Amino acid sequence: MVTPFAQVYAQEDNRAKASAAEIISKAETAVKDAIENTRKAKDIAADVEKAESLLTQAQKYLEEAKTANSKGNYEAATKSANLAIENAGSAKRLAVEAYNRVIELRTKVEQQIASVSRALTDVTAAVAEAEKKGLDVSRVTLMLREASEILAKSKTFFESKKYGDALELANSALELVGKVKLAISLLTIDHIQAERIFVQIHERIEKLRSFLADARKNNVNVEKLQISFDEAVKMITLLEVAYKNKDNVAFSSLSVKILELITNIEANSRLPTAIRVASIDRAKMEERARFEELIAKIHRMIEEAKKILIPSRVSNVEASDASKQISELIAMVERANAAYKEGNTEKAYAMAKEAYANAEKLLHRGEKLPDRAEAAAKELRMAYEKIQNAEKIAVEVRNARINVSSVQNVLREAHALLTKGYEALKNGNATLAYSIAKDVEALVDRALAEFKESLGRQERNAQVNDGQVRATIQKAKATMQETQQKIERAKTAGINMVPILNIFEAGNDTIAKAEEFLASGQVEAANALSKVAEKLFNDTARLIDILMESAKNTEIARKEVKKIEKVRVEKKEDSVNVTSENRNIRLNLQIPRIVYSVKQGEKSVDFQSRVYALTEFNDKNRDNVVQEEEILQRLNFADMKWAAEQTVEGSVIIVTYRAHSERYDISIIFKIYEESRVEFFRNDERTVVYSVDGGAREAKFDLIVNKWPWMMDSSSLALRVKTQADAKGEVNVEKVSADEQRIVIDSQGILVKIKWVPRALIQEADGVQRIMDVGFSHRLNRDLKELDADFVYPNFKNHVLIHDPSVGVAEPSDVSLAPAQVLQDAPVVQAPAQTPAKDQVAKPDVESNTLSVIGAVAIILVVVGATIAIRRRKQDIKLTLFNY
Repeated sequence: MVTPFAQVYAQEDNRAKASAAEIISKAETAVKDAIENTRKAKDIAADVEKAESLLTQAQKYLEEAKTANSKGNYEAATKSANLAIENAGSAKRLAVEAYNRVIELRTKVEQQIASVSRALTDVTAAVAEAEKKGLDVSRVTLMLREASEILAKSKTFFESKKYGDALELANSALELVGKVKLAISLLTIDHIQAERIFVQIHERIEKLRSFLADARKNNVNVEKLQISFDEAVKMITLLEVAYKNKDNVAFSSLSVKILELITNIEANSRLPTAIRVASIDRAKMEERARFEELIAKIHRMIEEAKKILIPSRVSNVEASDASKQISELIAMVERANAAYKEGNTEKAYAMAKEAYANAEKLLHRGEKLPDRAEAAAKELRMAYEKIQNAEKIAVEVRNARINVSSVQNVLREAHALLTKGYEALKNGNATLAYSIAKDVEALVDRALAEFKESLGRQERNAQVNDGQVRATIQKAKATMQETQQKIERAKTAGINMVPILNIFEAGNDTIAKAEEFLASGQVEAANALSKVAEKLFNDTARLIDILMESAKNTEIARKEVKKIEKVRVEKKEDSVNVTSENRNIRLNLQIPRIVYSVKQGEKSVDFQSRVYALTEFNDKNRDNVVQEEEILQRLNFADMKWAAEQTVEGSVIIVTYRAHSERYDISIIFKIYEESRVEFFRNDERTVVYSVDGGAREAKFDLIVNKWPWMMDSSSLALRVKTQADAKGEVNVEKVSADEQRIVIDSQGILVKIKWVPRALIQEADGVQRIMDVGFSHRLNRDLKELDADFVYPNFKNHVLIHDPSVGVAEPSDVSLAPAQVLQDAPVVQAPAQTPAKDQVAKPDVESNTLSVIGAVAIILVVVGATIAIRRRKQDIKLTLFNY
């Protein structure tokens, strides 16, 4: 017989069992639901990592619940099942949120891609129509093609469910299509439209000028914005010439460039808060000025009403009534002023407008007086004559190369106001017409005052005469001849003359342009250009002096044998072979690897160098040594797909490797020289000089990192070069010159070298260049006869890195350049000399009173920069080595 207590226990046990089974069933349903929602989100490439983690935990708790339930531990089963329900619910919520986010983003991308497609169709038709009219559409065609390519990439990303990247590219394509639309509209402008564009450009430039001035007053660094602004201002001079000559082609081209610069400055989303504050303050000042102008108009209307309605010829009743209304108007104006001072601008404007309307009504009472219409017509004629006179002066001022855009805006406002005055007179409101005429005269007087001030400034500026300019040009030519002599001497020193000659030729072009301007009577322009030319010649001469002095201390300058050894090149299916008298170099076209075979008398050695990997590491102890526990990520070059191309430029054999993906973009360019050469790179603060052996004794390679997926802001990046010889050797580290170092491996009497400049060049997106210190460490594995050399670069963010190491063989007579150090297997470190500092771009020293020629000078200097950039092109990297 079951006891009552046992019966109670059995009942409780059954209830616990049933409850646990019910909760486990709910948990199973919750987990299945979460699995389904997570799968659904994952199918559309949503980020479900957190959801999956919670789901895994939920499944674990569910299994625990089932196990506990089977063992009769219903309390534990219930607890685990509840935890499974909780985690599954959270996983489902996260999955649903992720799914909705992706759906929303996907819809947005679809709409944007559709918008771009429609815009592309429209603008393609517009370009075709412009081409039929014989207009030059080459530039916009390139922009259109680029927009189409960007859209195609966006669609590819969309199809692969990379919606964020797809949206970014679609936005870029739409922005580019907008620029094409602007360019096409400018190509088809007539002269009236050109005037409107011309005025618009001046207005926007003046706003930006005030904008930047406010920023500087607030101690905000706007140097980069100022550079773009100065470039736009320089081009406006040429725009004025094109506008005056009705040269629509030149006007259109310049307008596009100027408007792009202006728009980029205006759209810069990273403008500091202080600039925005300054802009708000300026807006408040402008609002205050508008309010005060409205109040001033009311006061003038009140004074006019006094003249009309209160003289003795008006009845005493009318005069008394008018006086009362005038007093009420004055009181209303005072209340409006008080409201404005209290910050209640909306109320102040409402009261001022009401006062203005009442003043108009009051003045209208004087329309019955017979002399009002005649007086108004006379005043309007006087205002018209004043405008005509001011416009004649404006032409003279503009011909004097003075910016009159703000004054022209005042005259346009006066014209519009005068039209309203004539309409008022025509409608019988002579008093209003008279008041408007007075307002017009006040505006014109203001314009004339600004003209007078502008002309005064022009007269105060020192004017150059024809004879002075000829003397300046002759001085520049004398400097040119002196520089030419230095160039001839430099050619014999083995210096790479291409970039130097580019600067010198730019000076020649500039002096020729100065003589053209002088012949056409543009004296100030000729004067400014001749000074720019002289500066270019002086800069060329100074650069040659620096290089000639530095070249004395380079490795090749100390060699006794400087004969030119002919090299031969043979391209095979998977390699490029370069041979000289005693050396053979084979470059593998699959990966960046070079194999050297060298003979020196009876001795010979083979060695290979591999540009092995890029490693991002967190160098906490700043020792420039890549340690396993510091590694964040490593990109092994052997695992990458490389595109290789072999070319010959003069006596230089070039093999270019490139590998890129969504995350990285890397180029490696090997160069083998027939003749020894002194190379250099520089910015305005520093010139770094190094040498390259000819005759296939050395292979220089340029590492260019266009893009790198940084994992930390403070990490470093190391390039590893592995060099392996067929015989064991000792290693010496030597300083070659002030700007060069090398590590030499003595392999059976033949010296294998790795040489580098402990400086790298950083190219920023806006064209600014800076020189960065490079760290170095190495490790010798004697058993493998292998040397690992690591070049360490501080974090260069999203900019472009360029560094130029080299591998080759050293002459036996040139090994004791510094005390040799026999190194052991432990890593040896060479740290950077100093923290890298950002260097600024040099600018030509053009005097401030040469506005008329700045645009022409800018174009010449842009051509100089472009020429040098093209000659320095490394794959699709345009590196401007000189900024003038």
